[in-house]
Amino acid sequence: ERDGKNLNTGDDPKHSRHSAIDELLSDPCFFPINTHGGLLCFGAPWEVPAMYNVVEAVKQLRGQAEGRQIPDCRRALVFGNGGVLSASAVAILARS
Repeated sequence: ERDGKNLNTGDDPKHSRHSAIDELLSDPCFFPINTHGGLLCFGAPWEVPAMYNVVEAVKQLRGQAEGRQIPDCRRALVFGNGGVLSASAVAILARS
């Protein structure tokens, strides 16, 4: 349940689990993705794009992401890979 919305709504097609989840995910503050706009404008040297994501996550957690700040951001998940079939990593960052 989130904001009074029960995700286990039964068999009513107008209020199915999928439509409730779709509704929540369409709210950019519920599950924000690429708050810095993505990496198309940053170029893509193999090791660097993940660091841009870490920098954005830290800015969000510190409340310093002017113009794109997620209200009350407490956690951030960052993913990066180091090239085709070489290495991948996930970092979960949080503020206390």
